[in-house]
Amino acid sequence: MARPGLTPRAERPLQQRLERAAALAGLGELSAAASALTSAPLAPGDEDTRRQLQDPARRPREPYGPLSIPDPPPGLGRFRLKRSLFLGNVRGARRGAAAGPSGASAEHLRIMLDDELCSGLLYGAARELAAASVPDDILEGMRLGRMVALRKPDGRVRGLVMSDVFRRIVARTIA
Repeated sequence: MARPGLTPRAERPLQQRLERAAALAGLGELSAAASALTSAPLAPGDEDTRRQLQDPARRPREPYGPLSIPDPPPGLGRFRLKRSLFLGNVRGARRGAAAGPSGASAEHLRIMLDDELCSGLLYGAARELAAASVPDDILEGMRLGRMVALRKPDGRVRGLVMSDVFRRIVARTIA
């Protein structure tokens, strides 16, 4: 079922799409502005979309194979999170993007960069998350995602999961 107040992109009036693109361009997010005008429309929140997203023929229930993470080079920890790179990724995170499941957006994290103590605390939390040395209930929250369904040109549906912005920035820094 479609949530009240949400209209698939393809059905939004052109003026509304133009306003969104102009707002993103004003933030300096030119790629996002172009995407607001040209990206795939959201699929309707109906039973057919749900069926396509749950189709077992297209969504294997078991992994294709085991996940293996290579050992780090000798002398290095598994994930070293460089402070300057992490804080740079927070500073450069996309503005105007929708918040993840926690409700936090890049703008919320960016505010912490104004204060040295807050920056240090944010970096410390990122290091702990990168090392997976946070409490299980926090990890469970970080694993959450918000799913959206996009309508592909062939009429089928593609599901995308948006995770928490903090987790995405930590992962980007690790990568």
